[in-house]
Amino acid sequence: MGFSKNQALPTKLQLRTKSGYNFVIILTVMTALAFAVSIAGLIRSFANPEDAIWTTPTEAAGSTVAVGLVFAIAIILLLMMRDIQNTGKPFTMKNVWRLRAVAVLVMAECIVPGCAALVAAMAASALLGHGSFSGQFGTLEFAALAIGFFIAIISEVFYYGCELQQDVDSIA
Repeated sequence: MGFSKNQALPTKLQLRTKSGYNFVIILTVMTALAFAVSIAGLIRSFANPEDAIWTTPTEAAGSTVAVGLVFAIAIILLLMMRDIQNTGKPFTMKNVWRLRAVAVLVMAECIVPGCAALVAAMAASALLGHGSFSGQFGTLEFAALAIGFFIAIISEVFYYGCELQQDVDSIA
């Protein structure tokens, strides 16, 4: 790599995050494709429930919302890795807020798909003319809650690192 005199050399962190950034790009593209397939399956299951490829409309709605939440997490991580690669500083307030958003999305992963499945069951029963619906709220995934709380703790560590970074920058 050739650098001009005015161009700063990349930091070790910037060089290390390049492979991680490429991995997150691949992860984001894969989740985008999965989200598109999930939406197509949801539309097909509502359009013709007897000819649904994967599941019932209720299950398709829950899985579509779950994949959508994973897609949102992947986009947030992609933005975070891009900023770390460009600036070489992981401890920024943007990254603290991004980690907090990821924590909330991971915790929502255990509740929101079940709610979406319940709403889809009510909508399917109303649209398809059935007198009643049979939908389950779903189970609460304690592993997702624990992972969400762990990510929230990491975001607080990043907040402390951000404060330390500001102190060091003000001294130097």
